[in-house]
Parts: sequence; structure tokens; C-alpha cells
Amino acid sequence: MTALAISMTHRQDRVIVALGGDLDIASGLYLDDAVRAALCVGCRHLVVDAADLAFCDSHGVEALLRARDALAEVHGTVALVNVHGLLRRVLDITGAVASFTAVTDAPVSCDGRPLWKVP
Repeated sequence: MTALAISMTHRQDRVIVALGGDLDIASGLYLDDAVRAALCVGCRHLVVDAADLAFCDSHGVEALLRARDALAEVHGTVALVNVHGLLRRVLDITGAVASFTAVTDAPVSCDGRPLWKVP
């Protein structure tokens, strides 16, 4: 078990949340806290970067869906980028992949532009 690491980068009305380690029943609430913090600074578009995520179970997917619901309340979006491994598999199996603005193994923003070019 690897502790969840969360780093946040603000870009205008977007927040990029980079996850590392394990997103599971023990750590999903930390993602909830990060989403609340993003909303407090005016975030309307959340980009979750899963490049360094080592593990994600159904509880982790629930945390991602809660993030989607929180952003939907402010007419915002959630995109998942650098999705790979077990997270990709769980999203595909559960059908949750359709719940997000974008789910990709490439680094892109909520509106489809390359993540590194988002203002």
C-alpha cells in the first residue's frame, strides 16, 4: 500500500490534480478535500492526472465520480488524463469511463487541448 500523494496546479478556471500512489477506500476522502479546495478558488474544470497513480479500486472510482458530481454542480467538467493500468481497467469494466469529459492516456485538458498548452 502506497500513500496517496496529491499535488495541485491552478491555471485560471482550471485545476490540475496530479495523483500518485493508491486511490482507494482509505484515501478517497483526500481527493474529496482537494476537489473542495479547487472549488473554493473558483475551479470550473478539473484535470486529474493519473500518470503516477499506482492503484485504484472501486472506492477510488467512487471518489472520482464524487469529483465529477461536485464540478457538475457548478456546471464544470472533469477530465482524466494519463489513465493507465488498473484505473483504465476499472473505468472500462464499470462503464464509468463515460462519466467524464475525457478519459485518455495522453496529457490533454478538459476541452481537448494538450495539457501543456492550457493557459
